[in-house]
Amino acid sequence: MPPPRGAVRLTEDADWDAIATWCCGEHHLREQGDSGEYESVLTVMTHSYGIVDALEGDWIIWERRGFAVWEHGPFIANHQPAEAADGERPRIVCLCGSTRFVDEFNHQRKILTEAGEIVLSIEVVTTQAREDDPQHANPELKARLDELHKRKIDLADYVLVLNVGGYVGESTRGEIDYAHGVGKPVTWLEPDRIPAEFTEVCRCSAVSQ
Repeated sequence: MPPPRGAVRLTEDADWDAIATWCCGEHHLREQGDSGEYESVLTVMTHSYGIVDALEGDWIIWERRGFAVWEHGPFIANHQPAEAADGERPRIVCLCGSTRFVDEFNHQRKILTEAGEIVLSIEVVTTQAREDDPQHANPELKARLDELHKRKIDLADYVLVLNVGGYVGESTRGEIDYAHGVGKPVTWLEPDRIPAEFTEVCRCSAVSQ
């Protein structure tokens, strides 16, 4: 089965750095055992399998909910998440976005936790109804929570913005600006719907240290 239209293949003569920029990934070389030879690796955040390593011959694809990796054509269902080296702590991600997307927060928290990452997220919001979210009734509480979320960004290795449908609210914009200001890599759930003022921020790798 061929890959979907718009897929990019990682060939030997491909511009791996340009592809890494497109998918907010990281291109690096990895030694093959003790042979002294190296292979190109593109580490990328996928929407279903967390952070994975794509190799030569694989395809990088933008799907409706995020990036995916295909291996020589068929969807790569056996790709293992990239793991931290022995002795290293797991990568820490801070989720940012509107509390109206609580279902997406829960979905991404599950995916990333199962991929072995430490996930920092919003406070518990049981439904998407405004009357069930105490922030809307208490501006002082909202201000404190916004500041608390910036402290979570301080602790994180990178930020994942849940810009569902392209929506980025005022609080989230402030968090993105803050992350950019303190040098935290920023990646997006929907990279094709990034607000114009953040197009340079999206070039930060989601997987860089």
